[in-house]
Amino acid sequence: MRTFFARRWTVSLLAIALPLFPLVGCSSGSGQQDALTRVRDPKLSPPTRAEAVVEAWNESEGIPSEREAVRKTLKDLAWSTPVPGEIRLAAIDQLMNDTDPAGLEDSRAMARLLLPNELNRAIVTYLANLSAARGWTDMTPAIVRQWARDLPEEPDRVEERAIRKLHPGVDPARVVFGVFVDPQTDPGPYKLRWDLRTRAAAWDVLARLDTDGTLRASLLSPGADVPMPADDKTLSDLRACYSELGVVPRSGEELRWLDRLRDPKNAANVAWWNEVVSIVSGLGTGQRAGLRLFHLEHVRWASTHRAEWVRASREELLSTLADRLRGRVTHERAKGVDYTKQVPERLAGQEARLSWGDALSLLVLDEAFHNGPMNQAIFAQITLDRNDRSTEYGGMITSLRQGGFAATLYPPRPSNRLGDMKFIASEDLIASSDLALSHYHFHVQKVQNREYAGPSEGDLDYAARLGRVCVVLTSLSEGVLNADAYFPGGYVIDLGEIARP
Repeated sequence: MRTFFARRWTVSLLAIALPLFPLVGCSSGSGQQDALTRVRDPKLSPPTRAEAVVEAWNESEGIPSEREAVRKTLKDLAWSTPVPGEIRLAAIDQLMNDTDPAGLEDSRAMARLLLPNELNRAIVTYLANLSAARGWTDMTPAIVRQWARDLPEEPDRVEERAIRKLHPGVDPARVVFGVFVDPQTDPGPYKLRWDLRTRAAAWDVLARLDTDGTLRASLLSPGADVPMPADDKTLSDLRACYSELGVVPRSGEELRWLDRLRDPKNAANVAWWNEVVSIVSGLGTGQRAGLRLFHLEHVRWASTHRAEWVRASREELLSTLADRLRGRVTHERAKGVDYTKQVPERLAGQEARLSWGDALSLLVLDEAFHNGPMNQAIFAQITLDRNDRSTEYGGMITSLRQGGFAATLYPPRPSNRLGDMKFIASEDLIASSDLALSHYHFHVQKVQNREYAGPSEGDLDYAARLGRVCVVLTSLSEGVLNADAYFPGGYVIDLGEIARP
């Protein structure tokens, strides 16, 4: 029988010890019903209940009817997130070490479903290490989905180590791309589409491993040795995006954006795509370098209303932008940021980071905020935001047919209102902004709010996750705002002050 030193081990120690020492247990001599009763009793301490888990499992060995009852109880514990992690981990350990082949297969099926969304890192560590140690390659998609969770406090991820052990000699990025091509995941009931979630998670992991999209571009090229089903819309869309525009979506949200842009039932998006493909085909190699989805509407607008910008080189665009920004009053954010990571907000010194598309986007946004009537709507929206203390407000900037611009407000939904210092984009905003120039939000909690003039780290994460260029508008006085544009690459350019019309 197996012993479980539940009274001595904490969850944090388990996370370290699990790869080396299996959890084992011994019988305390209590009856089967007594053990199950103690397992379920929330008044008992977690170590006591964890010992009872092992006792109940051991005493049911060889008794099919009792083993089935214990298995059901332990699976319920494993799935119940309010149950203390020590008890859940003890239950999972017993299930994952079932000596009955059918029982073990049932446990593995549970683990494939549980791991992707598990929040307890000790349990994640246990399942990832166990899968790697036993060579369970069928756990790869579940591990990838867990890996997609953003945990900046854990730069050395157990998921990556597990993937390396499961697929020795293979670049983890290629393994993850393989999961993207073939999620190996059942769609699930009621249109849950777990397969699409796995695919989006794989793309998010690739955004970290293949930051500039070079690997994905090579794998999407016609000569790549990656088999891709011809009838797979997502893969067809990706190849069209790369072959027709030279663009590779970086994040899972960009992938969903591409899916909408390529929707054959959306006539506006189809017409936009065809127009953009025609325009991009006429760009030079230097202009196409670094193009991303968020640049394309800026390119389309400029081709009609500022054709000289589309004909200009990157250096010429930067020079034009420098001339426009020269002499403007700007304000750097001074509060609410990690000063060790603070991003300079001036164009000078950041030119090397800006692609041709970035420079063009900045010029178009500057045109929108400094040479048009859109600001009248912006200042009207500020009043609404300042009067609502439950959230920050924001929306999207779009171009108008005659060449002007519009700022459309999308107040966050009630469930997304997390206080007056945070903006959460609604699904309505995301779904409606396929052809938008940018997203924007306000920092207008106070009339004089200049110490928060600029994006927070959360705002920069938002831009990176959605793959959007964004603008934050900060109140400096009753009739003056400061505009900061920020990009998925993490850089910020201060566009200066904007006065009430």
